[in-house]
Amino acid sequence: MALYPAAPPIFYTRTNLTDVVNAGDVNIIYGELKAVTDTLGVTPNKRLTAWGSDSFTSGATTWTTVYDRITNVEAGTYTAFNDRVKSSGGSSIVQTVVSSAVNLTVQAYSTQTSNLFEAKNTAGTPITYITKDGTFRTTVIDGGSA
Repeated sequence: MALYPAAPPIFYTRTNLTDVVNAGDVNIIYGELKAVTDTLGVTPNKRLTAWGSDSFTSGATTWTTVYDRITNVEAGTYTAFNDRVKSSGGSSIVQTVVSSAVNLTVQAYSTQTSNLFEAKNTAGTPITYITKDGTFRTTVIDGGSA
């Protein structure tokens, strides 16, 4: 019976012309190798489904294979990105998946010294910003037309 993945396998070094090697010695290695491949899965280096076609399971803490665990992480990454940040034509949209949720919250760190938000011009100069204390500031005010 294999020790892996519950524990690391134990292998004993054998010396040529001194130690007798029997089938049990080799069978231990075969058993451990099978346990490793069963845990990794047959193709842990490939996606078997299209990106975004798997569902994320947030409550799971164990998976049958490493492939299954990686697939779940990928599905969670895809879900988080696709459901919350969308890029189209160079624009990014932050969109909630629940109608009663705030789309974006920016919260200051306890020792925040920089602005919470900045909109910059092409030179990289902030033209509109929100300070760490929540004060809205802008350098340009366009009165527009009534």
